[in-house]
Amino acid sequence: MTRRSWWRPGWWRLAAVPAAVALPLLLSAEPAAAELDGPCSASGVIDGTTYDPKTADEFDGLPRKGDVDWTGSVTPAEGPPRATKGHVKVKLPGGIGEVTVGSWSEPDDEEVSKSDVYEYDLPAVVEGIPIPITGVHEEPGVRCEGSVTVTIGDGGFGNPATIPALVLTALSAGLLVVSVKAGA
Repeated sequence: MTRRSWWRPGWWRLAAVPAAVALPLLLSAEPAAAELDGPCSASGVIDGTTYDPKTADEFDGLPRKGDVDWTGSVTPAEGPPRATKGHVKVKLPGGIGEVTVGSWSEPDDEEVSKSDVYEYDLPAVVEGIPIPITGVHEEPGVRCEGSVTVTIGDGGFGNPATIPALVLTALSAGLLVVSVKAGA
């Protein structure tokens, strides 16, 4: 009796086709809409353009480096002073984790509005990739959550991964054609 192996010459073709189709779809997912829930407001100004998650759905084409003139405010449930805490996190592309770009925890906060300038400088490899940003603010009787997805640059050839991605896509398409012609 001949033992049949799971590894047959055409097996890799069957696995390569779904992978070749799924990978570009995962890497080109549309950004999620921006939102901000609770009695809070937040916005940022970059190069004279105001970005507000309560009024805009997408933030595309942001510069790779620059300054964000941000402001945030809350309508407190209790009068000052009150305990406040929160954070802002950026989810890294490819599911490799997240980075906290700001956090706060104040036991006797008197202010209901804050603003500052945040300087950023992102690597070229993130150009054209949707980047989720989330934030949370908590205090007695109040919880605000917000999220926005930003895309840095125009998604063109500024990203050094663009050329290899195009080459891999062309190679995958070529393998697909060869597989179909070979009768896999």
